[in-house]
Amino acid sequence: MELFYAPYLLFPKQSLNRKISTSEPRTGILLKIQKNKWVGYSDLHPWPELGDQPLDAHIKSFLDFNPSFLARVTMAQAQRDGDARTDNKALIAESPRLKNNLIVSDLDSLGQDALDLNKKLGFEVIKLKAGRDLEKELFYAKKILDSGNFGLRLDFNSCLDWNSFQKFFESIPTKYIEYAEDPMPYTEEVWLEAQKFLPLALDFEAKKISWQKHQKPVAQVLIIKPQRMNMEVVIGCLQAWKIKFAVTSSMDHPLGVIQAYSWAQELQQKFSKQSLAPGCLTLEVFEDTQYHSEIFVEGPWIKSVEGFGSGFKKLLEGESWIPFQ
Repeated sequence: MELFYAPYLLFPKQSLNRKISTSEPRTGILLKIQKNKWVGYSDLHPWPELGDQPLDAHIKSFLDFNPSFLARVTMAQAQRDGDARTDNKALIAESPRLKNNLIVSDLDSLGQDALDLNKKLGFEVIKLKAGRDLEKELFYAKKILDSGNFGLRLDFNSCLDWNSFQKFFESIPTKYIEYAEDPMPYTEEVWLEAQKFLPLALDFEAKKISWQKHQKPVAQVLIIKPQRMNMEVVIGCLQAWKIKFAVTSSMDHPLGVIQAYSWAQELQQKFSKQSLAPGCLTLEVFEDTQYHSEIFVEGPWIKSVEGFGSGFKKLLEGESWIPFQ
């Protein structure tokens, strides 16, 4: 087995969330695993601002033959991709067709005309990246709810304390909010009290729960990011906990987006009663690349990408691959 990598840059169109306000390029690597004629690809895109080791540390872990957790996950996704390519099978299936939520980082783009347009396009759920200006976010959250056209998700990236959480959610009709994602740092005591206001969703705070013990966390929804999780463990927990979930991409490379969405389809078929609308339409947060142009998106639907596995055959074969040696 041979391993190769190709570094890339993604250029954000605007601030991505409260903790990531920079417009500097995002760095990551594409991974290629080759075994004779078998080849599989995946994407490794760390977020040091949210607690990950920097990219160089993950590259070094490959070179030291001691892959980091994210490196091992990336290898597993490349294995899944390569198996699909070998079987002449596309990872994105024609069905089920899943509507993604609309992700909004720039609140100023969310005027009435934009809401009307996104309703016509078919979006049913809006996810607001929150935590930078709570008063402004509260205004727009109410605006979305008052329209009566959308479900609402709020992602705070753990930036609230108890007082700001309570003040925010006492000012809004929470029964119409699907969930608050990582509202504050996870502790069972605080989240038990917080869930009296509305359903809570675990994303990065899931690092603090005991996965191996299969003890259901104090949350109603699990955010599943296939490029960042051991999916065998995740599936076991979904079976044990009977918890609702939403599969999302990780604001990463289009290859990672496609692989995440393919998992959303697979898990929808396995756990249809627990599955919520995915959030894999993160393509728009970055300037377009050649990879973006090969994904066919229509409103909330990722409809197709040409080729077997995760697609992008010519682009991936044309990368300047660097061997790990």
